[in-house]
Amino acid sequence: MSQTFNLTDLVSRHREVLSASVPRGVHLSFDLSSEELLIAADPSQIEQILTNLVVNAGEAIPPETDGRVEIATGTGELTPEVARAHAPSYDARPGPFVFLEVSDNGSGMDEATLSQIFNPFFSTKFTGRGLGLAAVQGIVRSCGGFIDVASSPGVGSRFRVCLPAAGPRSFVVPAASNLGAPVRRDREPSAILVVDDEAMVRELACAALRERGYELLEAKDGREALDVLADAARLPSLVLLDLSLPVLGAEELVPILNKKYPNVRIIISSGYTEEDARMRLPPGVAIGFLQKPYTLATLAQRVEETLRSGGGPIEEAPAAA
Repeated sequence: MSQTFNLTDLVSRHREVLSASVPRGVHLSFDLSSEELLIAADPSQIEQILTNLVVNAGEAIPPETDGRVEIATGTGELTPEVARAHAPSYDARPGPFVFLEVSDNGSGMDEATLSQIFNPFFSTKFTGRGLGLAAVQGIVRSCGGFIDVASSPGVGSRFRVCLPAAGPRSFVVPAASNLGAPVRRDREPSAILVVDDEAMVRELACAALRERGYELLEAKDGREALDVLADAARLPSLVLLDLSLPVLGAEELVPILNKKYPNVRIIISSGYTEEDARMRLPPGVAIGFLQKPYTLATLAQRVEETLRSGGGPIEEAPAAA
């Protein structure tokens, strides 16, 4: 749902989560404007853009290098000349704009690669870039904005997302607002076990949920998940489980969890559709479903909905937004 909010506030609220989304050894810095940068957009979609660009920037940095990623916000004026230059890809109009910029000192791209990165069917062997950029472009187009990209091989890349500036509105999202599902503070925090073999995805989910008041446990595969559960002083209320795991996958693990820990809720996350994911699992197992890639707000909302639903099987969990 579109709202008018301060872009810098949104970025500031996600500092911890964004720091967890880059590889260890990569330094993440912020250069955020002190001005009120109002835009009219869906906050969860802007969060998706931000997370996607930061993850891609981190992945574009070769291992064992002095990696740097910077997030910046600011304002500018879109001239008629620049608007016409972007007209083939965007319906951007001259006037004041607000920008979100993510830059890195990674491997960079040549002109041939750069010309194809927003093609949803384009694939390349280079690390990072390309995954999700077509979706990012679609969101920016729907907001009446444009994306300016600069990149050179061996130097790095800069993605600047420019969105029309919005005037003050009575329904501006306050700075203290939490864009995820609200967490009740009148009870003991629920514990959640996140099981995913991709360290960056696991750490990002844990950081986002921890920020919303949950206690977190984590495991990289099904075997480790069972060990964590066996050693836990208090069983988690929910397990967020990746469908494809290298050791003791979800197909084997879910029936064990249903039988051994019947009161623990399970959400399967997967890039497959819910129908395809359920076809890979034994019939009758109790699971919820979360489509990958998901935004952090969608993750928080699905977790809160699942915990509120109480015990028993989750037969028809709605698809992620």
